[in-house]
Amino acid sequence: MGYRGMREPQEELRARIKELAAERPRWGYRRIHLLLRREGWAVNRKRVERGPPDILITDNGSEFTSRAFDARAYARGVRIRYIQPGKPVQNCYIESFNRTFRDECLNLHWFVSLADARRTIEAWRVDYNRVRPHSSLGYLTPEEFVDVQSLGGQVLANTVNPVVPQ
Repeated sequence: MGYRGMREPQEELRARIKELAAERPRWGYRRIHLLLRREGWAVNRKRVERGPPDILITDNGSEFTSRAFDARAYARGVRIRYIQPGKPVQNCYIESFNRTFRDECLNLHWFVSLADARRTIEAWRVDYNRVRPHSSLGYLTPEEFVDVQSLGGQVLANTVNPVVPQ
């Protein structure tokens, strides 16, 4: 007599996670988790983050071309697709974020320790999401954008900021 789990099979949940991941391939597990919660699924984040992606699109940096990286991806059944060298527009979302992160954080600070780097980067992340206006969000911060959207507001990119008085 062996151990028998008491949980019901999660096949329907797994199928929905795969469906959402296929619909929104640029989204990570955190956003997929939020969508599932909005749909009424009683699921924790750990259950959602277990599934590896089918394909990983990356640049040709040394951290992504190593044998160890390739072997790890292969062992998990993840295909790697490299963008063409010198063509950052093929991975434009992360390249745009990397540029912003480099310009507004990394280039402005001299880190004296790993703990100092973590504190500084976390402070920048909070500022990026709560204070810094984003042109792609109509010059709202991400938090303001979420608040406006949750109230049913229609905010389009490059429009006048409805939160800030003129």
